[in-house]
Amino acid sequence: MTRRAVLLTSPDKLASLCADPHLSLSGGQRLTGNRTVVAQCGNKKHFFQVRIEAEGSWWVAARDLKTGSILNPDDVVQRSGSLANLPSGLVMNLGSIRGAVLTRPVRAGQPLTENQLRKSWRINRGEEIDVIAYGNGFHIMARGKALDNAAVNGAVRVRMKGGQLVTGSVNSDGSVRINL
Repeated sequence: MTRRAVLLTSPDKLASLCADPHLSLSGGQRLTGNRTVVAQCGNKKHFFQVRIEAEGSWWVAARDLKTGSILNPDDVVQRSGSLANLPSGLVMNLGSIRGAVLTRPVRAGQPLTENQLRKSWRINRGEEIDVIAYGNGFHIMARGKALDNAAVNGAVRVRMKGGQLVTGSVNSDGSVRINL
């Protein structure tokens, strides 16, 4: 992605700034549009306007996709151009799409956003799973029942056979790791 900032405030207003101001953007996380820059010089704040223009590449649905669909590279097409007027949270990395599950339907040509996707569950609620507890120089394996759905590297709560509740991290093989 490339961004370009265009100063909308007159240059003579900038002349009143100190030599080394602390700059920050105010407002939301929009990629483009008019924004306010806060320049802080000691206890004094100065405000000036800029327009941020951005261009980049993002992914859109290649065809109508249903809720619950597991995505693969054939389901998406890359588009490039101005990012103005596109929704926030655009998916720009193909790696975050591969194997993701749609949380709502997406029409052909619609940009994919992060809030439309979730990782594929590696563990399903109610499933019997292996729990591996690691300590200094040893490990203990036991079985338990998953109380949540969880993706790889996600947290999951597990009820052990004795009734104890533990929380651990999901491994790629579907086991759960807890550290003692």
